Amino acid sequence: MKLKLNQILAGVLVLQILLSALVLWPRSAEVVQESVFADLDPASVTGIMLEDDSGAEVQLARSNGQWVLPALDNYPALETEINALLTGLVSISIGDTVTSSTTSQRALQVAENNFLRKVTLSTDSGDEYVIYMGSSPNYGATHFRIGGEQDTHLASDLDVSDYNARVSDWIDAVYLRVNQEDLTSIQLQNAQGTLTFSKDAAGAWQLDGLLPGEVQNDAELNNLLSRSSAITMTSPTGLSEDPAWAFDEPLAVLTFTTTDGTVTLRVGAQDPDDLSYVIKSSESDYYARVREYSVDSLVTFTRESFIEQPTATPTLDPAMLPQATTTPEVQGEGATPTP
Repeated sequence: MKLKLNQILAGVLVLQILLSALVLWPRSAEVVQESVFADLDPASVTGIMLEDDSGAEVQLARSNGQWVLPALDNYPALETEINALLTGLVSISIGDTVTSSTTSQRALQVAENNFLRKVTLSTDSGDEYVIYMGSSPNYGATHFRIGGEQDTHLASDLDVSDYNARVSDWIDAVYLRVNQEDLTSIQLQNAQGTLTFSKDAAGAWQLDGLLPGEVQNDAELNNLLSRSSAITMTSPTGLSEDPAWAFDEPLAVLTFTTTDGTVTLRVGAQDPDDLSYVIKSSESDYYARVREYSVDSLVTFTRESFIEQPTATPTLDPAMLPQATTTPEVQGEGATPTP
């Protein structure tokens, strides 16, 4: 009996050793999930189309080794941003399938006619890669579907905001930049007249033609300098001028004189719908559209804008002044009251 018990215990011990070996035995590295575009070489991509759920779209193309916006006369695009986009796409891995149902594609916003983002890549060999990006069930996770496939997947590190269909996300939005230290004078022409500002040897700015007793409004002058020396656009509009922009009679012309020459900025007509303006700088071959607040002051500034207005002395309303009071006469004891 004792021998049989020892045999059983020995068997249990062997089993424990085997289980421990299975748990502790070195394992090979986990199989890396397949990339969403496993056979795509980013260097072979020659075209990118970005579309969003509002109907906006941006087309990017590689031309002579540079990324440009073909719809806007090949305006230069930001290489670093586009390279980051391509790197992000090829790093997306195909994880577990969320659903294979066609009807679920619309609910998860990865359908052909209902998506948050659609990205289409074209290559130099004529291949096309499409990915639909949809809803986010939790932070940092996004549903996606590869074009032509039924399965919807979930990516843990995909953010649709990295694939916006706004031109401003793919260009250097600063349309004009002038170094204030190089400026020697500024001239502003608009419907209200012509104003000239000059910088003296000490670097102080002054409005030309100040009259005796007039005090310059330095705050407004600094506003002019800061706004006009770095102007941000929403989008270039191309190389061609539209007669509707009325550049033959611009709303404002700003001329910077620098140590190296002159730079001119013209402000064209205002769009009645979104109130934006089209501008043209002598430093660029392209016209550009800017938001209203970027240049509206150039159109509306007057000479009085740069003159400190005297503070009016307030006048007192007599009715508000304290009124004198009459002390009633005190009558002696037994005196007859005055009627």
